[in-house]
Formats: sequence, structure tokens, C-alpha cells
Amino acid sequence: MMEIDPPLKEAVTKTEPVPRFLTSKPDEVFKHSLGTVCAGNLLDIATGEGGFIRLLTSFLKEYRSITGIDNNGYALATACSAFDQDDIRFVQMDAQKLGFAQDSFDCVNVSASLHHLTDIPTVLAEMKRVLKPGGRLVVSEMHCNGVSEQQDLAVQLHHLKAEVDAALGIPHHKTFSRQELVDYFKALDLQNIRCFDYLDMESDPIDPGTLHEIDTFIEWILERALSAPESEALIRKGESLRRQIYRVGIQREPVVVIVGEKV
Repeated sequence: MMEIDPPLKEAVTKTEPVPRFLTSKPDEVFKHSLGTVCAGNLLDIATGEGGFIRLLTSFLKEYRSITGIDNNGYALATACSAFDQDDIRFVQMDAQKLGFAQDSFDCVNVSASLHHLTDIPTVLAEMKRVLKPGGRLVVSEMHCNGVSEQQDLAVQLHHLKAEVDAALGIPHHKTFSRQELVDYFKALDLQNIRCFDYLDMESDPIDPGTLHEIDTFIEWILERALSAPESEALIRKGESLRRQIYRVGIQREPVVVIVGEKV
């Protein structure tokens, strides 16, 4: 067990397993969770435009190839144009019905995407199916168990977007609790489960640049809300949230990276 800063430890040790590593620096959580992983042939689920693949290539100890899958062809087209490497490829595919044989990959990852999936247990079961025995399954996801009003406002902002998306018929769950994420992972019956946690305790919550970006993001959400049923209620909620953020500021939602090995 690595040393954990006591004030941060109290924030997440109410759930199990207790973090192996807890940090307030975003890069550190991936350095410690991925830095010892020899990923071999890696599958990235719900890869979108491939943003997390850049992080994987930066922090994994080593890898042989990366395959990113997503059912959104437009996002994959962007990903394909962003990567010009023979060892990285993209395939359009439904994560609930992976077109790969059992035991195909040495590492399977999903990042910041569980809350967009319609059937999380099925996707996780498919991830485990295509993972080789002894391989690593990695889940990285934000959660709602923050320790400050500013972190909670980031959670509420995500919830607003989820409400608007759901009203427009787009699958989008509200932010899960850390315990819900751990429970999803534990249900896979993996071994050597380890948690690596990030809590934003250092960023300036009233940084003008950040507040401007958030204001632009809220404006985009509210423009989309105009097309949703009960748009007036959603817009009132968004404007109220905007005022709160300008009053006290905002910090990033907490993140947990969970790593386990297939028996």
C-alpha cells in the first residue's frame, strides 16, 4: 500500500477496496495505474475520437498494438485521421457484441464512457470474455463522491448534460458513485483488484479561463435544451447552476481507475 495523504484518504476510504494510490495531480493517477502495465495487444472500448489512446501511449509501460472500437462512425473517422501509426487501428463495432474471439487481448480498457452505455454489465462481460487469462482489465471513470462544493458543481454540470441528452433520446447516465463503479468491477470476479484515485484539490476554482470555458459549455447545453421536452425547466436549472459556479467556482469531478486481472 502506498502512502496516502490523510485528508484525501478520508474522502474515499468509505468504499472498498481502499485506494492503492490517491493523488490530487491528474497525471499521477495514470502514471501509477498504467505505468506498470505491459499491455501487449490492447482493446480500447468506446474509444470515440481516440483521446484516451494518447494517454495510454504516454503512460503504459509498453504495448504492442491498440485497437479502438466505437459504434459512432463519425467519431472514428476523426480518430483515424488523428493517428498515423501502424500499431493503432480503429474499428466500428457494438461494445455489447464484440466481434473478437475469446481470449484475444492482453489488456482491455474503457475510459470515461460507462455513463454513456445502455447495458453496462453486458459490455463489461464482453470485455472480460475477450481478455486473455492473466490480462488486465482497466476501467477509468469519474464519480460523484467529491469533497468540496466546487467538485459537486462539476457533478451537477454533468448531470445537467445527462438530463438534456436523455430528453433528446441520447443514452447518458448521471455520474455514478465510486461504490457503484467498484461494485460493477467486483461482479466480474477478477483478482488483484486495485484502485487509483484522483481528487482535484489544487486547481484554482475561480480561474477566469476555466470559468469562461464552463460558461461556453453551459451555453451549448442550454442551446441543445431548447429542442428538448420541458426545455424551460432544464434552462432554469442551467442558469441556476451557472450562477452558483460564478459564485464559488468549479473543480474537476473525482476519478477512479480500477485495474484487475482475469483468472
